[in-house]
Amino acid sequence: MGYERTSIRDIAKALGVPNSALYYYFQNKQEMLFAVVDDLMERTIRNLEENSEAYLDEENKLALIIESHIRFYVENPYAGKVLMRDFNCLEGEHRDVLKNKELRYINCARKVIGGIVEHYGSDIDVNVATFSLFGMLNWIYHWYDPRGRVSPEHLAGSFVKIILTGLEGKFSQELHREGSRGRDR
Repeated sequence: MGYERTSIRDIAKALGVPNSALYYYFQNKQEMLFAVVDDLMERTIRNLEENSEAYLDEENKLALIIESHIRFYVENPYAGKVLMRDFNCLEGEHRDVLKNKELRYINCARKVIGGIVEHYGSDIDVNVATFSLFGMLNWIYHWYDPRGRVSPEHLAGSFVKIILTGLEGKFSQELHREGSRGRDR
């Protein structure tokens, strides 16, 4: 149904409580969505920040980011959908607070990816790589079934290999040459 089409009455009915019970804790639907998303984002960021300190090398930190992201979606499939679909429904101060948390999360990944790019001397744009990573990770809520033939661990390992191969820049020279030839034709 989605956030925009769900009323407080719908939420109260699903919870089996009177509308007034929800209004006791929240002024409106916006505050409910904020409370849910804020808690999810804070726990995810805190987990990432605390656990990434255990690794010295950036490649293992990248694996942690990917594994944590996938584990979050596997353990919280509905919450993941709310984050992806309804985050942009927030307005004003609620949106600003969560945008800052989103930026903290992105910056964790950007720092790790920047370290890998620097280590390999790659010419990969760190911002493009960072948002490509999140594009891959954030889309899994749409297609990935953890009960299917690909385990969450295998999926995470595959994503790590894909991203690291790209960040190492192994194919960038070949693609650049082929791209140049394609334009000359």
